[in-house]
Amino acid sequence: AAPLTRSLGIASGTYQTGMDWITPEGALTVQAFTGESLPGQVYEYSLTFDPQTLPTLPLTLTWLSPLREGEVLSVSPNQRLAVRFRLADADAQFVVDEGVVVWLLDPEQPTRPVAVFTTSGPPDERVRILRRAQMYLVTVPLRHYNLEPGKVYLLGVHALGEQRGTTALRVQP
Repeated sequence: AAPLTRSLGIASGTYQTGMDWITPEGALTVQAFTGESLPGQVYEYSLTFDPQTLPTLPLTLTWLSPLREGEVLSVSPNQRLAVRFRLADADAQFVVDEGVVVWLLDPEQPTRPVAVFTTSGPPDERVRILRRAQMYLVTVPLRHYNLEPGKVYLLGVHALGEQRGTTALRVQP
């Protein structure tokens, strides 16, 4: 039988239940609610899932051309950089995460990303999940971020609740 998660609440409105991340111990289910409370009313919602549909751990991120793990890519400050990567489980199956985040960071200011890209961002800067090609794609317009020539920036991916990979970009003088 499939595992069952029950959510209890005292409110009227919209409940959304979904998996936020996967850990070696199992799936963590997170619930979000929007609406108004009604004293004395109890609402129960259930989420049923088949554990066979969950990715097999560990998950791996593979950068696709022109990016490579462990190498610094030289970029023009005016370039539109196509960032492509694949997220796969231990069985090499493509993993989809609608909440994936791609970020660009100046290592000298690690608490303030230069740019953040999500699947719900503006159309020209949105992370797209290309299911047929089994990859993620975001086009990063470097000219929008006033990157300093000669400096190295980090590009990273946060997926399924964890940091999954980083690579480096060096801005050409």
